[in-house]
Amino acid sequence: MYLRSFSSITAAGLFLSFITSFGFAAPTHGNNSHGNKGHPRDGDGPLKVAVIGAGAGGSSAAFFLGKAKERFGRNIKIDVFERNSYIGGRSTIVHPYNDPSIEPRELGASIFVQGNKNLVRAASEFGLTLYSGEGTGMGLWDGSNFIVKLVGEPTDTDLVAKYGLDSLVKVDNAVASFSAQVDRCYRPDLFSWKKVENLSTAMGVNYAVSKTGAKWFDSLGVNPAYSREFIEGVTRVNYGQNIDQIHGIGAATSLAGTSALYSVTGGNRKIFQEYVARSGAKVHLDTRVVALVKTKINGKTKWRLTTKSNGSPKDIDCGLYDYVILAAPKGLSGIQFINSNANFPPVHYVKIHVTFVSTTSPFPKRSFFKQGSSGDIGFGTVLTTTDGFRKGGSLPDFNSIGQYGTVQRNGRTEYIYKTFSLERRSDAWLEKLYGKGTLGWIYRKEWDAYPYLVPTTTYPPVKPDDGLFYVNSLEPWTSTMETETISGRNAVDLLLKEAYNVGLCYGNNNVPEWSESETETKVYGWDC
Repeated sequence: MYLRSFSSITAAGLFLSFITSFGFAAPTHGNNSHGNKGHPRDGDGPLKVAVIGAGAGGSSAAFFLGKAKERFGRNIKIDVFERNSYIGGRSTIVHPYNDPSIEPRELGASIFVQGNKNLVRAASEFGLTLYSGEGTGMGLWDGSNFIVKLVGEPTDTDLVAKYGLDSLVKVDNAVASFSAQVDRCYRPDLFSWKKVENLSTAMGVNYAVSKTGAKWFDSLGVNPAYSREFIEGVTRVNYGQNIDQIHGIGAATSLAGTSALYSVTGGNRKIFQEYVARSGAKVHLDTRVVALVKTKINGKTKWRLTTKSNGSPKDIDCGLYDYVILAAPKGLSGIQFINSNANFPPVHYVKIHVTFVSTTSPFPKRSFFKQGSSGDIGFGTVLTTTDGFRKGGSLPDFNSIGQYGTVQRNGRTEYIYKTFSLERRSDAWLEKLYGKGTLGWIYRKEWDAYPYLVPTTTYPPVKPDDGLFYVNSLEPWTSTMETETISGRNAVDLLLKEAYNVGLCYGNNNVPEWSESETETKVYGWDC
């Protein structure tokens, strides 16, 4: 969550974004003490922690472990293992024409919002430059017709006229009821959760996550046309799933709104690169973890980690670790667990085809959409709904199309477009969309992009076994860059409490209350 893409679909306060996360706690408040720095664990040699995966979750886990080292003087040795050649996981980039002088485009996780305090704080502290995309208008395509067009300066009136003010207000209120809880994740009154079920219950969202978005919005009295058409367009671009498939939390995550959408100049993965660099961890790129063997030494659980370097036929014994933080989808990792009772319920991922293309055509052609024989549609973002297909019409053969700026090439302006689809789109298809002879650079990527957010009330374990924490346990509940950083922080908090009886900031009985002004500026984990 990770192919968030289009910053141009704004109307009625609905923007494509990453909702932050929801937390819960009922702590005992006390003095502003960091606890006893002299826990017995400190005298036992370095605490060895392996972090598997260097995406948003793994890099943030390494970073917050580094914060604990800095804050408490902990003797922690951190090793980060990443199967790819880069840090960032599903947040990665591509340069048009493979030209490093051209500003890169995001292949994966594309945007975040002001409320994503971990990402925004990181960008600020690391001196990274943020930018916001410019809108180029939007149309909603049902396979036969454009049933919504938002061009020029779209206002609430455009959607009110079609779907009714009452429905827009009900949806906005429902999303706001989630967002009202967001800041609890960043305050000291949030304590780490040991089960995602506990988190969901504490937030009062079990009903929403147990129903499809369609049924949830129906229960709120929302106009079915609004949820099946417009909101489905948003869930299809955010998660590649229809409103009658995705659960209510997934739909709400897609709709969580703000007027400020951000990306990092040069790629969002710069945040995660900085996370790892500032953690003090030893990084092993191009290194695939193939096995974790649970063992007991003097009554204490240890994990023996075996890796294979890309291009090498030999397995490498990396030794024993006190703790392992798994920050990669278990079902996609290929890791074998030996002597372990760890149980990971299957989580299936949406395969999305991403197609970048440069074209001299400013907008897609009207003829592609059977809207006329000449000219273009006049806007750069097309979302889709399958509601027409459900009623016996045509099925759209793509999820979304969006314009991503321009490049100058051979003295001419080329427009960069990004298409999401469930199947590979051919060069002939692209020529039909933009016009014969208009295409330049083409780049394709297939992703296991994000989990199917099916209605559920059960989740993978946060702690599948002794000394093992699973960051991706939160993904079936909601999947974004920001929530992965929060889940990574949560794993670190649990680990530190187990090893030292004091978490990332405080023990259980010495948590201060922040003033209202402090909650506006401080972020739990970064600040204490």
